[in-house]
Amino acid sequence: MGFFDSSSSSITVAVDVLFPSNVTSGPGIAVNKTNSVWSVNVDIVDLTENTSISTPSGYFVMVWDTALARLEKVRLDNLNLPTLVDFRSPIGDANYSVLVTDRYVGLTATLNAIRTITLPAAATVPAGRQVVIQDEVGGVSSSFYHSIVPTGADTINGGGSWIQKTTRGGVIFRSNGSNAWNVLVPFQRTAVADANYTATFGDSLIAYTSITAARTVTLPAAASYQKGAQLTIIDESGSCSATNTIGITRAGADTINGGTSLTLNQAYAYVALESDGVSKWTIVDSSVPLTASAILSNRASLGIDSHTSIGDANYAALTTDYYIATTVALTAARTITLPAANSVPPGREIVINDEKGGVTATNTLTIARAGADTVNGGTSFVIDRAFQGISLRSNGTNAWAFGDPAGPIDGTVIGGTTPAAGTFTTLAATSMDNTPVGQITPAAGTFTNLTLTSGALSVGGRLTLTSATPILTGTVTAVGTVYFTPYLGDAIPLWNGTQFVWTAVAELSNILANSAVGNAGPSAAAASQVYDLYVWNNAGVPTLTRSPAWSVGGGSNTARGGGAGSAQQQRFVVGVIVNQVAITNGPAATFGTYVGMIATDSGGGTVTWNLGSSAAGGGAATLNVWNMFNRVSFKPAVNDSTASHTYTSGTIRALDASNTNRITFVRGLEEDGVSATLNSAIKLAANGAQGTIYIGLDSTTAAVSSSTTPTIFATASVVFSSAVARFAGYTGLGAHYLQALEGSDGVNANIFFTGAFMLFEGDLRC
Repeated sequence: MGFFDSSSSSITVAVDVLFPSNVTSGPGIAVNKTNSVWSVNVDIVDLTENTSISTPSGYFVMVWDTALARLEKVRLDNLNLPTLVDFRSPIGDANYSVLVTDRYVGLTATLNAIRTITLPAAATVPAGRQVVIQDEVGGVSSSFYHSIVPTGADTINGGGSWIQKTTRGGVIFRSNGSNAWNVLVPFQRTAVADANYTATFGDSLIAYTSITAARTVTLPAAASYQKGAQLTIIDESGSCSATNTIGITRAGADTINGGTSLTLNQAYAYVALESDGVSKWTIVDSSVPLTASAILSNRASLGIDSHTSIGDANYAALTTDYYIATTVALTAARTITLPAANSVPPGREIVINDEKGGVTATNTLTIARAGADTVNGGTSFVIDRAFQGISLRSNGTNAWAFGDPAGPIDGTVIGGTTPAAGTFTTLAATSMDNTPVGQITPAAGTFTNLTLTSGALSVGGRLTLTSATPILTGTVTAVGTVYFTPYLGDAIPLWNGTQFVWTAVAELSNILANSAVGNAGPSAAAASQVYDLYVWNNAGVPTLTRSPAWSVGGGSNTARGGGAGSAQQQRFVVGVIVNQVAITNGPAATFGTYVGMIATDSGGGTVTWNLGSSAAGGGAATLNVWNMFNRVSFKPAVNDSTASHTYTSGTIRALDASNTNRITFVRGLEEDGVSATLNSAIKLAANGAQGTIYIGLDSTTAAVSSSTTPTIFATASVVFSSAVARFAGYTGLGAHYLQALEGSDGVNANIFFTGAFMLFEGDLRC
């Protein structure tokens, strides 16, 4: 075909001689003679090309009309060319069959039902033909969408259909010219409002916008997704919980991380799954918010908080054992063989304890090495009395070490032989008498005391708030009695004016409301005060007595006062700490052996122990008992169950404006450090916004200098992030608290997430 200007409405051949004389053609016209036949044709090559037709109505095209057998002219703007790329086919709220001439199908109405769009047979269009289907007006939703299906046995990306349910979304199809359409896969978000949902091929993100009950998402067949394709399921509403879960189940015999299902059960939880293109979905990313219960569960699953019970038999400890305990009385000597020291990491601890109290001097429990390892330089250690325990740590190579627990002096029953004067390593009886060892030959029998002239045995008792319970693992609130109870033994050194005498004591108590009665202390315990406790020999009766409050004599709750009538103390003979001044209704100066301290409640002369809990505004932890001897590690955990809150001010304040996001504790001596970690999450209100969490020491408005306080800045792509603040160090003597804090930028109302995202956990020895 050819184009010609409208100023020449026809083609004219001008000759000035009669045919068949020679004829010369002009520009755009070719004249030829073949076998005495003349022909006149448009010479396309010779025509000038117009690359910019600004006014189509001014140009014509010459076409052949087969019906009339003649050439005709058609004005360019009257042409209707359905095969052109930029041709648009609008559709409304109805099913539609795509024509072979369609290139772009645009939805122009809101769908009120699920509608079907049928593609033409792939063989009816050229290979590479592209068809675009687009929601132009936002008429598609997760309830009413387009189901795009092939014709006959054709396939779409190897499957039978494609679902387009993204508002204002679109999808591009290309034909192979034979039997298949392939999809240029777009990102497709599917919003689900409080309902079960069956995922379909093409879903990229399934977002729950509300949840009021347990819901289930059924995955599509892994084979319907390309290998490596991902599908993410997320709780955008923050309403997912242990009750209102999102269960994710497989299709057919597919697997999900080797299983059949998984469950999201925390606010804002999500999981990203990757298909292998055959039959497996694998978790490649997930959100497991940090909570106290999750941490405790993980410790249990890792074996850290495990309990290995053994009976009346020998036992070979496993590398996975952390705590091994007897559960029956022994009828013969038994042996526990340690794992090889090089089979566990350096520093790995194994605790072995006679929980049943069934060990005796005859029916002992021997802790033996494996191979050529050593145990404190030797080959074994023997537990030979009831309720004794030992904590061993590996060097990761060839040795186990332990701090010598309270226990036996030379393995021979006292009185059975004459011990030589000097230092002894083991003691088979619980105590000896008031005469220094080696000066006389003790008679066979039971002894009441052992004179301490140098070195030291181990004190066996602990302060506690519950009778016969040396380790407090539960909550004890506002109790009025403090106990000193046997834990790893019942011996304690008491000064007799000349020397310390190891004395066996049963459980002692101190009633906080008393003073002279029971030699409880100088006066009844008052609210919000700090007191030391001492054990002393009260005319042959071991007694537990309170000191004056620290505040007496110019002191405070963080420093002992001094002078007469105060809580002043000193380190005495062989390192034993005693009261430096006499205590009214208690021991004379230096006669009380220091065993620990307490801090009383603000509501009165009582004491509380609470390892923390989950509550609105935070379930505060209070550890107001500290032990001089046999301190153990406690891990208080505080959770603010409120899901989230906003804060704009740049002024540092208590997290969630709550002083119960706090861990309170006491320190009698500055011998152990304290550590704490605060986990939370922050969603920033705008690009450039700033939010921070902190840990404060004895303050709700200032961060402790040694805490790590990450500041989260919003960017174009990241406005939500987890945040961690840490503290580790020494806090000083007396009563203290660690406070969870927050601060914003003074401009933006940033969202601070607590609830499932928040945990304030400490690590203290008390």
